[in-house]
Amino acid sequence: MVRVLRYIEPGIPDEYASDVERIQVVMYKAGFPMSRQEAYDRWESYSSDCWAGWLFLPDDDEDIVDDLTEGEDD
Repeated sequence: MVRVLRYIEPGIPDEYASDVERIQVVMYKAGFPMSRQEAYDRWESYSSDCWAGWLFLPDDDEDIVDDLTEGEDD
């Protein structure tokens, strides 16, 4: 029997790991590089601002960028 161990980063719940990875990749491609922890923190903050626990990610990557850069100076 082979047992696969998965590293879980402190501060990032395992259930959101794939979301955090997608956020990090999408933001990097859009010119906003960030760590996995920052990706988690920013989406958690955005979700909280919307009075939600953890919002589902939108299907369109551009919407993620828009949500996380809203109100930032260019």
